[in-house]
Formats: sequence, C-alpha cells, structure tokens
Amino acid sequence: MRDVVSGLAHLHELGIIHRDLKPQNVLISKDRYLNAKLSDMGISKRLLEDMSSLSRNATGYGTSGWQAPEQLLHGRQTRAMDLFNLGCILFFCITKGKHPFGNHFERDANIIQNRMDLFLVDHIPEAEHLLCHLLQPDPKMRLNAVEVLCHPLFWNSETRLSFLRDISDRVELEDRK
Repeated sequence: MRDVVSGLAHLHELGIIHRDLKPQNVLISKDRYLNAKLSDMGISKRLLEDMSSLSRNATGYGTSGWQAPEQLLHGRQTRAMDLFNLGCILFFCITKGKHPFGNHFERDANIIQNRMDLFLVDHIPEAEHLLCHLLQPDPKMRLNAVEVLCHPLFWNSETRLSFLRDISDRVELEDRK
C-alpha cells in the first residue's frame, strides 16, 4: 500500500487526478520484492497550474462502488476524491476483499449517506484512524497523499520503536513530576 500511496502522491504532485482508483487498477509485481503500481489512467485529468479542481462538467466519473461522494453527486473533482478511493482500497486490502460501504449493490447509496462499517479493522487502531480520515464525506477534511505516507500505519518498525521509546520517556518524566 505504501507504493500505491507514493504513486498517488507523485501523480498529485504533477497535478494529475487519477479519478478511477480501485483494486483492479493496482498492479502487483514481484521482482525481488512486492511492488505496486497504479494503472488505467484512462479518465485521469491534469489540473492546470492555477487549478485545484475540475468543474462539475468534467466527463468521466470512475467505477460504481469506488467513487467518492462528490463523484457520485457530480460535484467538483479534486485530488481528495482519489484519497477517498484510496481509503476504500486500503480497507479492501486489510480485510481481504471487503468494502467499507457494504455489498456491491448498496455501496453508492451508503457512500452518499456516509454509512460505513469499519468493524473489521477496529482491532488495528492505526488503520481505523487513517480510514476515518480518508473516508470523510467532506473532501476538505481528508488527508492528502503526503500526510498519508507519514501516518503511523505506514511507519517502519524502527520509527515505531523510536516513537514508543520517546513516549515512554515522557510518561516516565511526567510520573516523576
């Protein structure tokens, strides 16, 4: 998933909105290590330098069940909709094929009504926290791709250990006071 987020961050840095992120558009290869690449840029759009979104008249709206609320409601299209879709893909990967907004036929309605079920990831606090931020109905409240890369879910074991050491030192100092 780190590869997918890195790829998305790169696209967004170039001003490109993918607009059709879904599991089928993530290619996995195995050379020495597993690698993931984003594919199917067929409806992607590049924002001009002074643009932050595409107009409501922009064509191409992605795949049913894998769209952000603003896509379903034909609102302004921003980089944030890719982050919503990323949240759905992340949930899909963690849960081995489930969707946070339910079964295929009810997904779009559930997305519009913000009826999600994160029960299957509530035992992974970092994942639940990240997903809550990515699956926000308000696009302005979603994290951007660089912020996602810095989220504790994507920390390596050395960073996690360093964080735990720092926190335990702080708690110990507070207890002394």
